[in-house]
Amino acid sequence: MTLPHDKRLLVALAQALALRRQGQIDQAEQLASTVVRIEPRFLEAQTFLAHLAMDRGDKTVAIKRFTKAMLLAPGQTETMFTLAHLRHEEQFWEEAAVLFTFCRLFRGGVPSFHLQRGRVQQSLEQSDAAIRSFKRASVLEPSAIEPLIGLANTLMWTGRLAVAKRLFYRCWRMDPERPELYGKILELDRGNIQQQVLEKLHGLLETTD
Repeated sequence: MTLPHDKRLLVALAQALALRRQGQIDQAEQLASTVVRIEPRFLEAQTFLAHLAMDRGDKTVAIKRFTKAMLLAPGQTETMFTLAHLRHEEQFWEEAAVLFTFCRLFRGGVPSFHLQRGRVQQSLEQSDAAIRSFKRASVLEPSAIEPLIGLANTLMWTGRLAVAKRLFYRCWRMDPERPELYGKILELDRGNIQQQVLEKLHGLLETTD
């Protein structure tokens, strides 16, 4: 944490955090903005303003604020990771890929990093790299379904259909309530779909009638 010289600014930021928890976003932003005007290099205040922008759903402002925070502390991986994720959502894939690569220097053992990096690589059609990232995320968090879905999709897009089919069935066994899995299984295994999957699909369709 980069503490300002004036401890009153730290108290003010704590008050802004409390206002955010109470849902008073305007007041929290006004107080945090005052802190930043007084001490522009107060990293936590800059990051807090970025999160407030995300609370409002204003990704453009959030990106600008996270960028400011990242420039204050280039090794601050949480800020860089969030910024990379936002740039990916805004389809700035090349920039997101660069940011995720920098994050890897610090966050190589974090499953969410490998998952998001795989998605960026998938968007850039870097299939082999995406497969490695999704596999790494799955190894680090074996109970997570998202890396397996990402891996199965990538394998499917690159023509490795038999392996993709096995993975989609595995994902279905982990979470049979996910509708998108049925579409993938039907596409890959229409003529030989497992009876239990069909029964579950029929049940889901009946509940939506």
